[in-house]
Amino acid sequence: MRRYLLTYMAFLTAAAAWPGAVVGQTAGELRPSDLFDPVNSEVIATEETTQAAPAAVKLPPAEEEPPVIRRKRAEEGDPYAPQGIAAGAFRLFPTIQIGGIVSSNPEQKNSGADAALGYRIAPSLRLESDWVRHSFRLNAAGEFIDYASGGVSAESSGSVTAAARVDVLRSTTIDLDANYDIDRTAASDSEVPDSATGPRLEHEIGVFAALNHQFGRLGLRARTGARLKLFEDVDLSGGGVEDNSDRNYVEPEIALRATYESSPAIKPFAEIAYRPRIHSDSPDRNGLDRDSHGVQLRAGVQIDSSPIWSGELAVAYAIRRYDDPSLDTVHAPGLIGNLIWRPTELTTLTYTANTSIDETVAAGSSGTRVYELRVDAEHRLRDNIILNAGTGVEFDMRDGPDDFTLDANIGAIYRFNPWLAWTAGYDFTYFNSDSPASDYVEHRVTTGIEIRR
Repeated sequence: MRRYLLTYMAFLTAAAAWPGAVVGQTAGELRPSDLFDPVNSEVIATEETTQAAPAAVKLPPAEEEPPVIRRKRAEEGDPYAPQGIAAGAFRLFPTIQIGGIVSSNPEQKNSGADAALGYRIAPSLRLESDWVRHSFRLNAAGEFIDYASGGVSAESSGSVTAAARVDVLRSTTIDLDANYDIDRTAASDSEVPDSATGPRLEHEIGVFAALNHQFGRLGLRARTGARLKLFEDVDLSGGGVEDNSDRNYVEPEIALRATYESSPAIKPFAEIAYRPRIHSDSPDRNGLDRDSHGVQLRAGVQIDSSPIWSGELAVAYAIRRYDDPSLDTVHAPGLIGNLIWRPTELTTLTYTANTSIDETVAAGSSGTRVYELRVDAEHRLRDNIILNAGTGVEFDMRDGPDDFTLDANIGAIYRFNPWLAWTAGYDFTYFNSDSPASDYVEHRVTTGIEIRR
């Protein structure tokens, strides 16, 4: 009996393994015939049926799927970007431009001056911190131009800005800012005497601190500080000197700003700032007290975390009331902001707008409303070939003569490697005033090399 039982079990096992057999079929399971596709000559097997298959059935070897390698896409960096110099917890990025310059009107006067040839030196330095918390950044830049023609004044300008962020708490930070600028006002400007032998140099020093705190979607910012403005004296052709000490003033500031984070990229904001001006000499050369109280209101939008747009733009309204009752209050509505638009990965456009009220010593005029608009574009033909162009206008509006300035430029940069480049540029300036003797046009062509690290 045992022999017959073993023979019967072997028969059932062979029958179950034969293609098309239905012996032992269970509802819902694949039959062995379903595991073999005669067209594709492949075995379609699940984990359960593979384990249940007897040794007599030779399944084709299953091809092992290659492991999925998930590579993080590397960010496309600039192969010609400066490497910088490590200095402890900081990294330095020095740059210097050296080249020649040709100007059709180096004195920027309506005097019919001949074109002049000269040289230009423009050093700059950028410093960035490498801290885990907090941050510090410094930018310094200067320009010096001297001409070979006798009697043509040299030109110089420069600026230094420093910014630090201190992380107090997760939602609280302190911003510290300081700046120094030295600039020049052309001899053709209405604020400079017609008999001036050169431009007027101006210095500006500012120190500010701001406390920022985030309450969920609402952000508050309180800022305070002061700005000092100094004007150098101007030599006159007759041998005299124009004393500009009555122009010097200090401008304290208190500002409050509220921002609402409607989305990670869009943040509407509103700001109010109080900025009085206190002059070192009062009254001025015309016997007027030009100390004043200024208020500026701004409402706009801040754009962050966007690959296409960044920056902020606001509608502004400035008002300044003077202590001298004979001086009228000045109102200046306008736009303030800086927007960057990246329509493609190779093209960047920057829009700049500013509205302010500047001082004046013109008799019968309270102040000067200054409106500035500018557009700059940069396009990369290749990683090492960069084209740039820009244009801007400035309106200086006062009760007396108004000044209008149009500036346009175009240039190119060819980088041989991250440290050496060739630069070339053309600048056009048109200045128009109600005083025809002050109008001028200037064409400038510059070229040279740029060395950086």
